This record gives sequence, structure tokens and C-alpha cells, in this order.
Amino acid sequence: MLNPQSGNGPSGSGAGGLSFRARPVTVEQSAAWLEEGWLDFKRAPGLSLGYGGIFTFVGWLLIFGLKWMGMESMILPLAGGFLLLAPLLAVCFYEISRRLAAGEVLAWRSISAGVLVRAGRLADITVVFLMIFLVWMLVAILLFNLFFGGTPPPAGAFISHILATPWFLAIGTTVGAFFAALTYLLGVVSIPLLYDRPVDAVTAMRVSIAVVSENRRVMGGWAVIVAITAGLGLSLFLVGIAVTLPILGYATWHAYEDLVELAP
Repeated sequence: MLNPQSGNGPSGSGAGGLSFRARPVTVEQSAAWLEEGWLDFKRAPGLSLGYGGIFTFVGWLLIFGLKWMGMESMILPLAGGFLLLAPLLAVCFYEISRRLAAGEVLAWRSISAGVLVRAGRLADITVVFLMIFLVWMLVAILLFNLFFGGTPPPAGAFISHILATPWFLAIGTTVGAFFAALTYLLGVVSIPLLYDRPVDAVTAMRVSIAVVSENRRVMGGWAVIVAITAGLGLSLFLVGIAVTLPILGYATWHAYEDLVELAP
């Protein structure tokens, strides 16, 4: 259970008797997370660009596939869905950061093996995030049906249609912000915690909620930084993802290390 502890922040108990506590942090600490992410990127540029480039390539396949099927308007909600799943997609970067700190071998095979060893811990929370993603996509399709009569506008006229439909823009932005806030609240440290320690998904998500509750102002600012950085990566025809996703993955790992501690 999570209980407030005077001066120490909320704590939670996980599998194996491990107990965790949300640690208060400063704005200066949060500013350093992105810098530490950049430093990790520079220490392992080949691996960073290699793993990041995979997501760029998959994104291109999805875009061209949707264009081929005449469903270009679904690119935008899929981009939003990518942001919802990004904490899960970044686990390989958690492993690289962990290995850099521990002075362990950095190689494709060893990193992949490290991720596979811990993949089982992430199964339950993966289901949770996939359900959120599917609900978001269903809501996006429903909004298109409500505002465009079941026929999404073609790609060439998509922006003009949105600008000419302010209610669609307002409702879509509000709903998207809700789903983004929900995944941020549940996943900001839960996925790194599950990757690092043998805990259950419910405990990890409760610790994540406790972290945001303990550091509302700092974590609100960090959410804005993450959104802007991720948006820049998506805006450059997905090429930027190869750089921004690794940096954000490394930064998320360093944020987790600062925000969560084993409770005595």
C-alpha cells in the first residue's frame, strides 16, 4: 500500500518484500535529466541511432501503408498513440543507460539479451498501455465519424478541414491531452521501475502516481519538456525520432533513479 510518510513522500511495497518511496526532487535536478540523456547518447551514438532508427523505419512503413489504403487521416492519431506507447518502446535505452553506469559491455547482443531477460516483468503493464492505446484509437475514429460523416478528409485537405472545424480540434485536443496525462501519470517511472526491480505492475503504477503527487510542479514541467522534445522528433518526418527517442529514454532512466528509492 502507498501511505504518506512524513518528510519521505509516499511509499509502496512490491514483490519480494521490496519497498519503494517517492523522493522529492528540484527543478534543477529535472533540468539535468535531459542533459544526462544527451551525454548517454554521445557515449553510445551507434547503438542509440541504431535502435532509434528502427522506430523511424517502422513509422515510415505505417505512414506509407496508411497512404496506400487511403487512410492518411489516421496518421495523426497514430502519432499520438506512439507518444502513449513511447515509455514501453524505450526499454532498450534503459538497458543502455544501466550498462553505461555499471561499466558493463555495450553490444547489440548483450543489450538485447538484457531486455529479453526482463521482458516478463513488463507483460502486465504492456497490456494496460495497449488497452489505453486501443481506446484512444477508437475515440479518434469516433470523432472522425461524428465530424466528417464517417469519411475522414483526404490528406491534402486534412489541415484545412480541421481548421474549419474548431469543435473537432478542441475536443480532439482535450481528449488527447487526457490520454497523454493518464499514461504519463501511470508510466513516468513505473516502466523503468519494473525493468529494474522484480515488482508487480500495480505497485509500479502506484509508485508512479506517488512520484507525480510528491513533485507536482517539477513533474508538470518535465511533462512539457518531454512533449516538446517528442513532438520535434515526430515533426521532422520521423527522422528526429532516431535522436529524440534515445535521449528521452536515457533521460527517463535518470529521472527514475532520482525519483524512486528503496524505502528502509
